[in-house]
Amino acid sequence: MIVQTLILEPNLLQRRLLVEFLARQPGMALVGVASTLEEALALCRSRCPDLVMAGLGPGLSHGLETIREIKDCQPQALILVLLDMDDEHYRAAARQQGAAYCVAKTALGRQLGSTLENVRREVSPSGEGAIPAER
Repeated sequence: MIVQTLILEPNLLQRRLLVEFLARQPGMALVGVASTLEEALALCRSRCPDLVMAGLGPGLSHGLETIREIKDCQPQALILVLLDMDDEHYRAAARQQGAAYCVAKTALGRQLGSTLENVRREVSPSGEGAIPAER
């Protein structure tokens, strides 16, 4: 199964890097790119993504509320939060709001590929082999 993915990232350079990275990942399809929560919510309604990769940090004014709003709009979507800081308190807060996965932007090169593999397993019809990464 192809994982329909939406990227929400306020930073233009990081957004471009995520789009390029996702294009090289097997089993992943980009269905939309947003720089604001409003854009992301509109895309969630029209595209029904399986996964929302959401960059959270100072550039996104809604912060953790973003996760809840995406879950309210698209309850079945998994949310992979890309954190500006690798902070366990923030990870716990993100999980409490409904994030399925959290990866620090400083660790993208080391963790994003394996996290996306876990997402593919979780979204597959059988769901076999899903192993939560950094949950």
